[in-house]
Amino acid sequence: MVRFSAGLAQTVERLPCKQDVVDSISATGSNLWAQREIIMTEPKRRTWVYCQSPKIYEIAPCDCGNEDTQWSEFEHHLWCEKCQKDFVPAHNGIFDGPIPARAAAMLGVRFDRVILATEKLDRFDIGMGKWELSAGNKVCSCT
Repeated sequence: MVRFSAGLAQTVERLPCKQDVVDSISATGSNLWAQREIIMTEPKRRTWVYCQSPKIYEIAPCDCGNEDTQWSEFEHHLWCEKCQKDFVPAHNGIFDGPIPARAAAMLGVRFDRVILATEKLDRFDIGMGKWELSAGNKVCSCT
């Protein structure tokens, strides 16, 4: 079952100042310019979220140290329950590089997602390298 927090209802107006976020991003890492582009535009609402938490994908925790973050309602952001804020993580964990999907599956990492508008589970087919909805297969409801 996918759990959503109060952070999902947070409005864009409560996000930190864009320049503050840009200044707080580390100058190291290959993802810096991509992150700046994300921050300089208005946040876009997510249409889906992964079923597993960001911690499973080794995505950077909040600056406060909280590793139990959740998917934010905004793309490229996470929600920190402790700080009650959306934030752009310092790095995107396994998503920063090539992902060997079969090896990830052996380690228990799944890429199944929930389509938010329909609350349907969209399973990732490792063999085809696609989500089932993309392949036109029937999906089951999240329970």
